[in-house]
Amino acid sequence: MKEEKKQGLLSREITLEDFKSIKNKATEIKAKLPDIRFINTFFLKILAIVLMTIDHVGLVMATDVYEGSLIYNGRIDIDTYDTLRGIGRLAFPIFCYFIVEGYTYTRNVKKYALRLFVFALISQVPFSLMIYREPFSASAGLNVYFTLLLGLVAVTAIDKCIQKYKAAPVKNIDIIGPGILIIFLTMWVAEVLRTDYAAFGVLVILLFYFFRTKPVLLLVSMWFAIEFMSVSSEKYALYALIPILLHNHKKGPGLKYLFYLYYPVHMLILYFFLTK
Repeated sequence: MKEEKKQGLLSREITLEDFKSIKNKATEIKAKLPDIRFINTFFLKILAIVLMTIDHVGLVMATDVYEGSLIYNGRIDIDTYDTLRGIGRLAFPIFCYFIVEGYTYTRNVKKYALRLFVFALISQVPFSLMIYREPFSASAGLNVYFTLLLGLVAVTAIDKCIQKYKAAPVKNIDIIGPGILIIFLTMWVAEVLRTDYAAFGVLVILLFYFFRTKPVLLLVSMWFAIEFMSVSSEKYALYALIPILLHNHKKGPGLKYLFYLYYPVHMLILYFFLTK
């Protein structure tokens, strides 16, 4: 009897209604689960800048500049250096996440982009000083604000393409090509300008945009990005998804410009107090 019932279930054709029923059931179960997200925007940003500072402390203390290149100086042991830099890998994905959050909630994308550009300019000299001990080092490339700005440009353009396509999928099928072109163009610009994290950084921002409500796909896609782009040093960045998934989207204390200013200011402090 049980075998006949089992065979009957296996032979029954699965319909669209079955999938809808499963989805509805999953939604009901999810609604009954307690919301464990407890990190607001303020504390998530605090976490990001703490992680970034740890990363930069390790970089500054363990390296000197020789003929335009960074060399290990032995001031801290290599295991400590690796630990500090590994912890610091969690910071960048959080900043990428906030670019997508900022785009989603801002009332004026142009002002948001302008703000990123202004602080990118302000931060360039501190960035060059901290890493290469020169205010305008050719080896430094451009600081991470430029990467975040390019990511915002890419997200804005892609989102406009998607909204146009949703309005009339058949008529606007030709926007898919330009959308793909935008992705590769912004990544290419990041590589040419040698922005911090370069094309990989822009790609991570786009992954947060495409999979912001799909954590499993986000995790898998980030892992593939790390492997495909040969940035194995970023493997610890995947752990940043834990605090990001615990973000409850509540603002918390304001202090918006504190976070913008912290980046250039902390690099100047590290330059003056931790470099030789």
